[in-house]
Amino acid sequence: MKSSRGDVRVKAVSICTLSLWIAVWLVGQFFPWLLENVGAAGVFWLFAGFSALNLLFCLRILVETKREDAGRNRRHFCGGH
Repeated sequence: MKSSRGDVRVKAVSICTLSLWIAVWLVGQFFPWLLENVGAAGVFWLFAGFSALNLLFCLRILVETKREDAGRNRRHFCGGH
């Protein structure tokens, strides 16, 4: 069975949504504990540090696809399926 572009998109959106909700749950579970034990400034800097790491990841690792051909992107990310 040949995978269509819609199938890949549905799977990708599902994985992204699941990872987002897991991250939201983790923050909700540990934020009160961190606030009590580390303080407001410590929690701020902790989240700022993770945001900086995320920015570096996006700038260094992720591939820009805005100006690329859709067929090339599909072959690159879907392995030619």
